[in-house]
Amino acid sequence: MRKFVTADHHFGHERIIELCDRPYKNVHTMDESLIKNWNAVVAPLDVVFVLGDFCWGKANKYTCRLNGHIIFITGSHDHHNGIDIDVTRIVMRHGGKLVSLSHEARDSDTYADVVLCGHVHKEWVSQECELRDGVSKLCLNVGVDVCGFTPVLLDVAIKRYLKVQRELRETALKEYGVADEK
Repeated sequence: MRKFVTADHHFGHERIIELCDRPYKNVHTMDESLIKNWNAVVAPLDVVFVLGDFCWGKANKYTCRLNGHIIFITGSHDHHNGIDIDVTRIVMRHGGKLVSLSHEARDSDTYADVVLCGHVHKEWVSQECELRDGVSKLCLNVGVDVCGFTPVLLDVAIKRYLKVQRELRETALKEYGVADEK
């Protein structure tokens, strides 16, 4: 069993194609492509954490066609899709790291080692964000618009996060003329 993260599919949402400049001619083509991409990487026994904004309309129209066990986190557009959830974040230990999963970065936990979110579509891939306790922390966007319209292995997302974090640290140390003590 592998774990994946993803966000912001917006299945059934025609206007998301225009709003996010997605490469699809219509919502049917988009939905079919997202389903194909999902099932190409996710096996039936895998777990997929969906960090919000799964669909417009009834979710079971899509979930019945997707591989894996899906765990939903509530997004800003998930109130009338038939998924009875009220989970704004999940914090879990994975690969020795404490990982916070949320739709919006501001709902993440400040004590997490890794902060993964969605909500921003193509606005940014990674950046410092103000979290729920007013603390700023690096956040990584795992939404489909910046991840090839495909769920991402949790291990890969964590490695990306740690790489960006390391690069930011190295840049800051160079700017201040400080040698990195490893």
